Amino acid sequence: MEMFANQARYDWWGNLITDIPAAVKAGTIMNAPHYNFDNIYNSLVVVFCAIMAEDWNNSMYSFIIVQATSDWMVMFYFFTLMVIGNTMLLSLFTAILLQNFEATDEELELQNSKPKTEFKLRKIFTLKFLRGVKDSVIEIFEVKGKRK
Repeated sequence: MEMFANQARYDWWGNLITDIPAAVKAGTIMNAPHYNFDNIYNSLVVVFCAIMAEDWNNSMYSFIIVQATSDWMVMFYFFTLMVIGNTMLLSLFTAILLQNFEATDEELELQNSKPKTEFKLRKIFTLKFLRGVKDSVIEIFEVKGKRK
């Protein structure tokens, strides 16, 4: 990335400045291209856009047109960045996905050690249970009625 830093500059009308030191001495207003490697923030943006394959060809072309390094070096850098970056991104995504689906040994032991209690309404609301509830409710109301 350092070989592309401060290499591409355009004048006010969008023409490429080929001799940057002479333009600085002349006091020319210079604009950096949208994608550049001039500082760490812009470098990370260019690398992220290249890995995501979002407008990477324009950033590559902006360094090919400058002729600061050979065209093959620029193309090699961007294609290598895309291949290695996409491979790493896919590996990271796959690792996260597999980690979420993988059950650890501790989780399996915890599941096997818990007693399995089944909660079923049929077992709770049996005829004997319902008769007991009915008798206790009737008993409550009979006791209240006898006091009055």
